Amino acid sequence: MPPSLSEAQLLGNWFETLTYGMYFVTCGFCAQKLLCVGPEDRWRRPSEIRWFILSVGITLFVVAAFDVAIGLLHNLQVFAFYTGGGGAAQELSDISGWINVARTVAQVIQMILGDLVLIYRCYIVYSRRWKVLIPSLILYFGGVAMAIKLIEAQASLKHEESTINSSDIRPWSETLFCITAVQNILTTGLLIWRIWRVEREIEKLRVNTSGTTKNQSLRKVIRVVAESGFAYTLMVFLTFVVNVCNSNLIYPFANSTLQATGIAFNVIIMRTSPSRDEQFTVFVDNGPSIAENGAVIRLRFRSHITELPADIDDGDFTVKSIRVSVGPHEDLQINTYNTHDETEPESC
Repeated sequence: MPPSLSEAQLLGNWFETLTYGMYFVTCGFCAQKLLCVGPEDRWRRPSEIRWFILSVGITLFVVAAFDVAIGLLHNLQVFAFYTGGGGAAQELSDISGWINVARTVAQVIQMILGDLVLIYRCYIVYSRRWKVLIPSLILYFGGVAMAIKLIEAQASLKHEESTINSSDIRPWSETLFCITAVQNILTTGLLIWRIWRVEREIEKLRVNTSGTTKNQSLRKVIRVVAESGFAYTLMVFLTFVVNVCNSNLIYPFANSTLQATGIAFNVIIMRTSPSRDEQFTVFVDNGPSIAENGAVIRLRFRSHITELPADIDDGDFTVKSIRVSVGPHEDLQINTYNTHDETEPESC
């Protein structure tokens, strides 16, 4: 039996508080990686801080905390201070009230920022080539348009009794959640495909020596991106399903999805930092190299070198640089040294 409107509202706030607690814990670890560096955890200099990622992280935190706060205020108004007729259900049915509209705005901001960061990561991994991201960008701006229309429709409702499942709102919210789910699947797939291709090229040039194990850091990056992307996309998809089913469960699912956006953002930063987990091997300066058939690979993190080498061609070999974003402050640089032959080496 589906919950009533009052039950769904209370469930929604309970689930949001639970997920916010998880999100709050991850914020501490994320802030450490964004603001500190090195085994001694020294504070980063301003030039070492990724300001875009930091500003997005702060915005996500403020919006998430704001939504929890006004959710509590809404419960107090409905169950403690409301004295009008119809009880709690009457007050909760005022979907065009400022609290409900503000919570929708918070939901929209989180989703837009989360999708923007995902597209930005994909843009960096694809060497800043926008053409690859055209389908994702079309979906992204379509989602932004649906979000604006959703807020407009909700704020302009004149019915005295209407909920988030109102026929005036559902078409826009359903479209928004559907577009967001598809866009996340597409962009995450592009991101994983690119990193997998780089890993495959590395495997072609890598040979094992006695006592040496294969480096699989990029495969672990793929797993981190896939796990976080799947968790967030699943929450968005489930929210879309309950919305289509016209169920009051939209409240707990939508509230949890709002916090899940920040959790996915933080987890990727935490788990893709080499200093955070030994699973990512740090190659410093003249790090390990692997030779095979006249080709050499060197792997180094950008934070350990002063500048990125440009492509070099001296007639004997070519140096190609591939940069893969693996975190908020480290770019994994992959330099391939290929001897000239009759065919142009395939670009990663």
